[in-house]
Amino acid sequence: MVPGLLALITAAPLVAPPQEGKPVAVPAPAPEYPAAKPYKLNWRIEGELKLPDLAGKEHEIFAESKDKTLVLVFWSYRDPVSLFYAPVLAEMETKYAGQLAIYLVDSNQDEIEGSGDPIARIRAAVEKSKVTLPVLIDRGNVLADDFEAKSNAQAFLVDANHILRYHGGIDDDPRGERRKQGIEVQQRLGLAIDTVLKGERPEYNWTTPSGRAIKRAPKAGGAGATKQ
Repeated sequence: MVPGLLALITAAPLVAPPQEGKPVAVPAPAPEYPAAKPYKLNWRIEGELKLPDLAGKEHEIFAESKDKTLVLVFWSYRDPVSLFYAPVLAEMETKYAGQLAIYLVDSNQDEIEGSGDPIARIRAAVEKSKVTLPVLIDRGNVLADDFEAKSNAQAFLVDANHILRYHGGIDDDPRGERRKQGIEVQQRLGLAIDTVLKGERPEYNWTTPSGRAIKRAPKAGGAGATKQ
């Protein structure tokens, strides 16, 4: 026998050959898979989501919302739809107190970069509009790219296990016209939240958002901010 071969054979694990006529059992895949970026619906988001607020304090979003359903809403103080939804979202967080955390994320480079103190301008706009939800700053639209966010007022719903379950609009009344006329508003984000909090997967897990396009940072070698 070739030297060392006996040791190799001895160390090798013993695997029983399949019995003739019987199928080989294949382990079932896990129901959710770790997702690479950009994040995909019904895939788990690995790692932490970190962004600073308007005071420069960095937030670890998953750690802060532990055991809660999380909603990230890309947001602009220059976008009427975003401004309209700020109190609507605050009421939603209050409704699901203890179960839901909502953050507004400004990824618009025409707002967070520029001459003077752009962050101070955002703070002033937030105070004027009486926005109560935390506003986080996404420089270089990194988080917007990770989620493939297209528009302001676009919501992303992540369950307590960090699995992306819904993205899209908040409801079908982005400017409040239906509310003014007493017409019933069709909920979108709210229905997805109710479903996720019951431990179920939303059947309708994406819709079209209604805010203005996110003003992205210039790409390398590009001329000006890109739009999606």
